[in-house]
Amino acid sequence: MKIIVTIIHDTPTTYWLTKLNKDKRFTMTRKHYDSDTRRWLECSADIRECPYIHASSQKEQDEIMTMLYGSNVMSGASRSSVPDTSNDDYIGGELGRYVDVDLLNRMIQEGYVSQQKHPDDDTLRVLCYTKATQYSAKWNDATKTARGLIVQSSDENLSDARVVQLPWKKFYTLSQMVGSDGKPGWAFGDEENMAGAEESIKLLNFDAPAEVTDKRDGSMLIAYRHPVTGEPCVATKGSFASDQAIDYTNMIRRDDSLGETMDTLLSRHPGTTFVFEGTGPGPHQIILKYDEDDIGMIGAIDKHTGRYQSTQKYRNIWGDRTIAESMSASTLREALALPPREGKEGVVVRIFNRDPDKQMQVKIKQDDYLALHRAFAGMSKSAIFDLVSTGKYESSVSKIGDLGRRKFDPVARTFQNEHDRIIREAREQYESLDKSGTRKEIAARVSKMSQSGFVFSLLDGRNPGEPGFEKKVWKTVRKNLKGSRIWDEEEE
Repeated sequence: MKIIVTIIHDTPTTYWLTKLNKDKRFTMTRKHYDSDTRRWLECSADIRECPYIHASSQKEQDEIMTMLYGSNVMSGASRSSVPDTSNDDYIGGELGRYVDVDLLNRMIQEGYVSQQKHPDDDTLRVLCYTKATQYSAKWNDATKTARGLIVQSSDENLSDARVVQLPWKKFYTLSQMVGSDGKPGWAFGDEENMAGAEESIKLLNFDAPAEVTDKRDGSMLIAYRHPVTGEPCVATKGSFASDQAIDYTNMIRRDDSLGETMDTLLSRHPGTTFVFEGTGPGPHQIILKYDEDDIGMIGAIDKHTGRYQSTQKYRNIWGDRTIAESMSASTLREALALPPREGKEGVVVRIFNRDPDKQMQVKIKQDDYLALHRAFAGMSKSAIFDLVSTGKYESSVSKIGDLGRRKFDPVARTFQNEHDRIIREAREQYESLDKSGTRKEIAARVSKMSQSGFVFSLLDGRNPGEPGFEKKVWKTVRKNLKGSRIWDEEEE
């Protein structure tokens, strides 16, 4: 490959000339460096018209960066020993550029971050914060960054790790709360312990330009290439092999058009991390019902800078496939004023900034969705028992939808079946009872029956359906099933 060095605008410019096209003009298929943004960008311009420095591999990019800025242009240790892929820009910079590797290793050792290796390549890993982080509020730059972060490393301590995909950092739901002083204020809150989030609230700019999009209710998916075949695949934020990752990857493979589109997206924009949401009516439904399985684009991130990008710029490739709907709001303040939409979770507000450390992202969830979520989360076996025993189960589960029915109906049926069995046996024993003789003689016969207490009630004229009778039956159901497989003793 021939190298030509020229001076344009007092800047040394290097071109790697690959071949002459039919018009005898040199073509260039690599990247150029924009010193204003300190970013390497894809370049398809004629080499005689482009005034930027160009490179054809990560190694050449590093050499040029060192020439321009010195040997300390990147933090971290030496350049990774992990070999480049066929598309050099697909694997980004050293992990140390994005997060303190020592802190990340400590979080892994202490159980606050998990790392799962790819089943076909143990140098490829996906990292995610754990439930221990959520429950203990162990939020720091490492645990926030490890949210589907995909790296490649041959070292258990990630000393040579390079970033393959860089999804969004952890972000939270913004809610208006009333403080102990009775005054309204803003707070971050999900299912996690949010201790220490007050400082993040102070950084919110309610009037800064923002992109506001629909919040889809599904499984977050990160696109990547299979390390052996190069095929487009998706991972969930903590696994290459979760049920969702496998099912949605298979969906990409079964649908030739979707697979080709995903491949084009990754090929044309190897320096971008694409985030999707898997939704559908199947077993991976969260709360809201979707009519068909779908993989919708919800985000794009420059993996070299961490800067958020609008998904709309990729519409020309993604075509008429689902992209998170843009809302009629352009600031956080306007997003908070949006009216609720039927059958929706809420919106995501992305506050852009040239400095990736100052960009922010928050979720705003609708009250009706939060009510459904609380109902769903509150459906413990004890709660289901209470609803079934008071006749309120059907009205409650109908609000949650098909997923609620699939998950909770078997438990409810077990409770109801035990109730019906007790009454059926009591009736059968009552009908077969020899009712001749004195009360004492009849009582002696009843006492030998398995449902003697209920047979006595029937003898006294009390019947199923009456409050006292039903209360006694349900008490027996609880006693019979407590400790059985259907009843989780930990809930008790």
